[in-house]
Amino acid sequence: MKKNSVISRETFAQRRQNLMAKMLNNSIAIIFNAPLKQRNADVFYPYRPDSDFYYLTGFDEPNALMVLLPNRENGEYLLFCQEKNPEEERISGERIGLEDSCLKYGADDAFPFSDIDDILTGLLESRQQLYYSLGKYPDFDTQVLDWLHQLKKQMPKGSNPPIELVQVDRLIGDLRVIKDHEELICIQKAVDLSCDALKNAMQLSRENIKEYEIAAQLKYDILRKGAQLAYPPMVASGKNACIFHYNAHHSTLQKNELVLIDVGAEYDFYASDVARTFPISGRFSEAQRILYEIVLNARQAALEQIKPENHWNEPHQAALWELTKGLKEAGLLIGKIAQLFEEEAFLRFFMHRTGHWLGLDVHDSGSYKIDNDWRQFETGMVLSIEPALYIFDNQEDIPQEFWNIGVRIEDNVLVTETGYEIFSRNLPTTIEEIEQFLNRPYDSYNEKSSVVLEY
Repeated sequence: MKKNSVISRETFAQRRQNLMAKMLNNSIAIIFNAPLKQRNADVFYPYRPDSDFYYLTGFDEPNALMVLLPNRENGEYLLFCQEKNPEEERISGERIGLEDSCLKYGADDAFPFSDIDDILTGLLESRQQLYYSLGKYPDFDTQVLDWLHQLKKQMPKGSNPPIELVQVDRLIGDLRVIKDHEELICIQKAVDLSCDALKNAMQLSRENIKEYEIAAQLKYDILRKGAQLAYPPMVASGKNACIFHYNAHHSTLQKNELVLIDVGAEYDFYASDVARTFPISGRFSEAQRILYEIVLNARQAALEQIKPENHWNEPHQAALWELTKGLKEAGLLIGKIAQLFEEEAFLRFFMHRTGHWLGLDVHDSGSYKIDNDWRQFETGMVLSIEPALYIFDNQEDIPQEFWNIGVRIEDNVLVTETGYEIFSRNLPTTIEEIEQFLNRPYDSYNEKSSVVLEY
């Protein structure tokens, strides 16, 4: 492999076989890798392969395309990629090339990416079904539709284009939703890196520090371990924590406020996604404590519903009930709990889902419903659990001490045969654990290697 991947060549091969087993006879699958994305002028964003493409190939270069042809005598797996070119490689780095695409990545045959127009039209000929992710990459859609159009124009001469297009990403998503042992190793490593970075950031957070300083430290702690960021970290102090995807990072931490940190490392392209909310002063105020306990109870209620005999929506409903109950007991909602729950009164303070699938993507692929019924949990599924409350200011019916408080607790969880396992179990979670952690002498896991923040 080009890089030291945890996922074995045999695993990638088995995944391709699993997909082809779902395809009909006399069909073809075409899956593009993600294109380079321009940032500005002649600068491009750091490259990251398409998750579906990588899941099936382990190949992480741009300008690449895979073709699967079940039961084809001359080879089922074809890979189109960049040829070796010493002059261009001196500029953009070493390429895998055609030969190693077969030797190291298991392709039955490899062709130059520049030849796709000449070769793909012939491969599509006389195939009944085309498996392709229409709408994912519009520029590639144009190419595929042009190939089909060329075949259609040749029908009077005997051409026989595919008669059906199937969204292949749905099939791949159903494969990706169950994680194997190698994937779980990657996810646990990503979560561990996120937890270490978050704990370091918690102890570095103090009055008069800028949010962007903490965000810089989070990035440093993850990148220095050889990982990448699954998404830009969120450091939201005070009222900023009420903004679900806050990323401005211009505010200064104030002593009596909370700060919400949401961070995700990506290891071997597998993501993590964890969050904690904590007091900058080291001690929760009474109002902060009340809201945090409500969210903590919702987290526990959701976790208890994660087991194979339950379905996807049960943790969410359990969390919503606890949020509604807690808000009622705190006097922030008025009425009977059952009626408030039925009327979705909680939406005023909690407007998103309690979790999502997790894997190669932060919001990983895989359906949440099957035939309009919520999907049942299975051993090997990985998800996040993230109940929260967001109390904005200037609400006359809400006591002022609750204004501008945002609380989110997010963990990454594996579905096991008997229930669940929390990947992020090493993070302080209860009020007592957080206050004890914040008030102990600073002892960074990085010791003196942390260089971003200076006081």
